[in-house]
Amino acid sequence: MPTKDKDLTMNTHERGGPSIVAYLFALPPVIILLVYKVVPFITALILPFKEYELTKGVSGSAWVGMRNFSDLFNSPFFTKVLSNTVTLKLEYIFLCSISAFLIALILGFIGSKFWQRVFSTIFLLPYFMPAAVFIYLVLYAMSNAGMFFMYSTESLMDPETFRLIYPILEAIRNIGIPVIIALAAINGRRAVDNRGFLHTQLIPTLKSIGLFALIQLSTLLTMDYEFLSYLQNPTIYETAATLDTFVYRTALMNNEFGLASAIWLIKYAVQLVLSILIFFLIKRFFIKGVFPSQTKRAEGIRKRGSFVGVVLSFFVVQLYLLLTTAPLAVSVVEVFGDGSQISQASSDLLSGLPLHSSFTTYAIGITFAVLVNMVITILLAYPLTVKDLPGRLLYTIFLIIVLNMGMGGVHEYLFFRGKGMHNTILPYLITGFFTLANVFVIKAIYNTRYVSVEERTVKGVEGDPESFVKRYLPRVVKPILGLGALQFAFMWNSCYPGQLVYLADPNKFSPVMIFRNIIMGAQADVYGQLAFDVIKLGAAVSIPGIIMLLFIMILGGHEIFTAQIWKN
Repeated sequence: MPTKDKDLTMNTHERGGPSIVAYLFALPPVIILLVYKVVPFITALILPFKEYELTKGVSGSAWVGMRNFSDLFNSPFFTKVLSNTVTLKLEYIFLCSISAFLIALILGFIGSKFWQRVFSTIFLLPYFMPAAVFIYLVLYAMSNAGMFFMYSTESLMDPETFRLIYPILEAIRNIGIPVIIALAAINGRRAVDNRGFLHTQLIPTLKSIGLFALIQLSTLLTMDYEFLSYLQNPTIYETAATLDTFVYRTALMNNEFGLASAIWLIKYAVQLVLSILIFFLIKRFFIKGVFPSQTKRAEGIRKRGSFVGVVLSFFVVQLYLLLTTAPLAVSVVEVFGDGSQISQASSDLLSGLPLHSSFTTYAIGITFAVLVNMVITILLAYPLTVKDLPGRLLYTIFLIIVLNMGMGGVHEYLFFRGKGMHNTILPYLITGFFTLANVFVIKAIYNTRYVSVEERTVKGVEGDPESFVKRYLPRVVKPILGLGALQFAFMWNSCYPGQLVYLADPNKFSPVMIFRNIIMGAQADVYGQLAFDVIKLGAAVSIPGIIMLLFIMILGGHEIFTAQIWKN
């Protein structure tokens, strides 16, 4: 071994144990977290006990004690939205988990990683499409391709039918995430284990889907507000109203900030307890099954595939396409088939929209936010990768506490408003700096895949700058690039909370927000004569997300998709 690497071969205890210098790497992003997450969070702890008035601020508003909580618990509507939230969440988790388990198990029979990626990419496509585009295509297909659907758009006016349709649509959009994680676990296990189906396929799949379900349960009281808002209407509030939609209407439409903050605090407390319990449960029973170590390959490993499995996988993909993509494709073909007539009837919907400037501004802005996000993730994750580092448990709990703060709370809205950032894209970009789920993914990948227990205990000089540069940084480049691409796609495709909450000027909207305003606005013919232009715009705004998906699939390292579970 070269002399310059001599220090890295020494035992950790010969160098005095792990270096707490690791915390110095994390100090700058921790300070940023304190400013943009913890300071607003302190406001969140006070607001529920105040009758907040915008003109008086937090300190000047009257103290009302437990009145907001009392009003909340005495409201029958709160009980209803709480029940709706838990019901819809559990239905989605159950449906998505069962479907993903079966699909991953079948795709796992394919020995070729190339064909695995091809098939799994198909299941991931809806996730990398903006929710607004996905829902528009679904509603258009339900309106015009009834032969493929049991339900029409009128079905969404029925509360009980909505309770069935919504979990199905959300599962279709997100099912690719648990599937790709399970396939990564299967391939990782096959690389180190030459035993049969039970150990190399069934158990890794069960653990991966179990990981997905547990992380989803840690956000039991949180729904995808943006996705849900596209399907909601007043006739179905009985089953469609959730805690997130209730907070949005209560705080931003009725200015009842104290009541909305009380709901947020209840959600936070419940989900924080769940997250801590589930974190240690995952660490104890699931993490090694999803991120198996590949530092030592088992003897006699060879790629194994099954012809029957390939045929069955092809059948499953075809069935999925028939039930999901075929109706959309038929509708789009109908629109473009009669494109000349529709274009003549169209009022040139896209003219006058600031699309070019919007694309440029948001592409540059999101790229900057993602680069900052990647640096913060690398630095915050480093102390978690240092074995036996003093205080690491407390540091981990701190990150879990901040992770559960989420984004879009009333306190964050008031914080950015107080800093003069309202009606700017700055809150949108700043909230994109922080994806603490990525920190735990980097930690898990590094600790279980890239550094064996033997290497860490014998060669483990950890925590110092030399170890950071020579060992840690080179091993996290690939996963951090994948996580950066995921973050870019997530920010590009999202309108909430960064734009729905903070922006009022249409000239500052992102391309996806422009699309959303068109389909949610007063344009009566967006599903009729204007559909040609709407679908063209939808295809255009979907391109960046699809490019990120292709980049990630080429890059590999599919365990990074674990970070997206916290966002669903």
